[in-house]
Amino acid sequence: MFKLFGKILILIMVFVAGYLVGAKKLGRLEKDLSTIRVLEPVRNQISEKKAELDKKLANVRLRLRLADVKERLGDARVQVMDKNYGTAEKEILDAKKTLDSLLGDANDDLRKELTPITVGLDEVKTGIDKMDPKVKAKLETLRSQLSEIQKKITE
Repeated sequence: MFKLFGKILILIMVFVAGYLVGAKKLGRLEKDLSTIRVLEPVRNQISEKKAELDKKLANVRLRLRLADVKERLGDARVQVMDKNYGTAEKEILDAKKTLDSLLGDANDDLRKELTPITVGLDEVKTGIDKMDPKVKAKLETLRSQLSEIQKKITE
């Protein structure tokens, strides 16, 4: 009889211990859930800030690429003045490559503004192939157009 009573008592104690452990986990889960609900606005603010920073970073990368193209055009102009047409052509090709990659990432408005510059680079390359020293003026025009576009982007 004592054995049966002891076994029932042990079973009741195990059940109560299991219940208490489960109740404690449930309490901790409810506490964590309430913490998550409290942190939801903070998470939304962080997401908004991240989106804003991503947009700014994309704008900075765009301006850097435009500055690179403008610098290459300046280098090409110097090379044309020195009658170093091979190096000038290389600079123009590099500028065109950078501009083409920029066109892939640009929005429609910027793409419309940069398309004439791409066409101008093709004309300059043709002029360089013909060793035409009049290409200097076209390079200056392209540089000034790029400067105008850069001003619009920074605004």
